[in-house]
Amino acid sequence: MNKDTARLVEVWKKIESGKKNKFVSIDYDNIERCVIDNFVAGKTILQTPDWRIEGALARHDWVFAANSIVINALNFAFNIFEKPDTKYRWRKSGFSGSLAMAERFYHLYGERIIQAHDIARLNASHMIRTKYFLDGEEAISLRDTRTRCLINIAEVLEEEYGGSPLNLLEDALVWDEERKRSVWYAFHDGKGLVELLIKKFPIAYGDAWKMADGTETYTLKFNKKAQLVALLLYGRGKTSYVLPPLVDINEVGQLTDYQVPNALHARRILRYNPVLAAKIDNWQEINAGSREELEIRLATTAACVELLDQINKCPEINFEPSVTLADLDYWLWVKGKQSPFRPHLVRTSAY
Repeated sequence: MNKDTARLVEVWKKIESGKKNKFVSIDYDNIERCVIDNFVAGKTILQTPDWRIEGALARHDWVFAANSIVINALNFAFNIFEKPDTKYRWRKSGFSGSLAMAERFYHLYGERIIQAHDIARLNASHMIRTKYFLDGEEAISLRDTRTRCLINIAEVLEEEYGGSPLNLLEDALVWDEERKRSVWYAFHDGKGLVELLIKKFPIAYGDAWKMADGTETYTLKFNKKAQLVALLLYGRGKTSYVLPPLVDINEVGQLTDYQVPNALHARRILRYNPVLAAKIDNWQEINAGSREELEIRLATTAACVELLDQINKCPEINFEPSVTLADLDYWLWVKGKQSPFRPHLVRTSAY
């Protein structure tokens, strides 16, 4: 795994061993039970989607890849906080949540790459001044934050990449002598896709937090949205004849959003203390960067690393090739959406 994810696991193990985790714990017996109940004897088929979703995501592979950089900068906070059982929809008959946002972008730009000047026009137009362009059935949450993310994307693309996200993707290509072709890495001496997104777009893709623990203060880099872009390109690349492959998928690191911990909570892998559980059950907001939220995200990372390890080491499981982080993440994301429990609710641009 990458060094940032490894650090998250290290910090969790440290506070767990010192019994300093106040709100969340991991039930390791239930990780083993999850493996047996869901994966032994081929009960579950794990497969990363190719993200070919008509009407929401571009059919052309390079357009999909380039526009993923713009669209996923805004991929956060789709609950309507005033009535959190409601998810954002651009139109009543369409998608909900992140796909609804992608649907709106696809309606605007179709099968062409979104350029910096397109974003600048959005920011200068009446759609920003009088009604945010993503508003649909409800006003989308955190409008001002989304606008700042768009401005960050547009300015950096204009200044460093000739106005096009395609140039960033091409800049990240690395020649692979063994494969005799160019490839992408998520992490590669500062030139991996995840690394570039975090470095170049600190407002749109930054996801680093400080957590004080006694006399120590930890810097925690979750990198959720940047890692998501890598997973999307990996998934589309598996069925593409034109996109370069992303070759280090298991370096990407677990995506710590709100559906994955919900799936783990439903399987009793994550245990919440009564105070936190009551907040989540009653749709009470948890502050971004609070100890409660950071423990959820740390424990999610550590639990998923352990779960993936147990799946691939279990002698009774015969997945060929081995299960990847992308496979497991998508399975947990779906299970989180199907969970009978509510996910935790946070006003954040991280997820």
